[in-house]
Amino acid sequence: MFGQKKKHKAPTISTFVGPGTTIKGDIDFSGGMHIEGTVIGSITTGNDVDQSSLLVLSETAMVKGEVKVSSLVINGAVEGDVYAAEQLQLDADARIKGNVYYNRLEMAEGAQVNGNLVFRAGGKPQVEYKADTGTAAKKTPQTVPPNAKTTG
Repeated sequence: MFGQKKKHKAPTISTFVGPGTTIKGDIDFSGGMHIEGTVIGSITTGNDVDQSSLLVLSETAMVKGEVKVSSLVINGAVEGDVYAAEQLQLDADARIKGNVYYNRLEMAEGAQVNGNLVFRAGGKPQVEYKADTGTAAKKTPQTVPPNAKTTG
């Protein structure tokens, strides 16, 4: 029927990184993880991002590296690109320095993203820009400073 949504059962949080804890190195996990400390390295759910996984970063959490999970709640800081295949929730204290790739996005007032927001249906890349030569190419946006004079 109309308006029916898929019902997802959130994974149980089975891994906890407490405040004052620093992990140096990449983390590969399954299920649910809650971080209140610091991670210097990438956080992923292995080769299958489509699997049901949940990562929660509290307001004291800091991640310096890439994050690739299916569902993500951020209320802390991330320095690196963020990939959320299913759901991304940015709470008021979220601070991201990097590009954000999402399928569904919820962003609270006060959350900060210093990078691009890129929609990816089902966590997969969308249509790429095509150059005149028929090959795929990225299109770089051009910005003009507000006080710049234009000619032509």
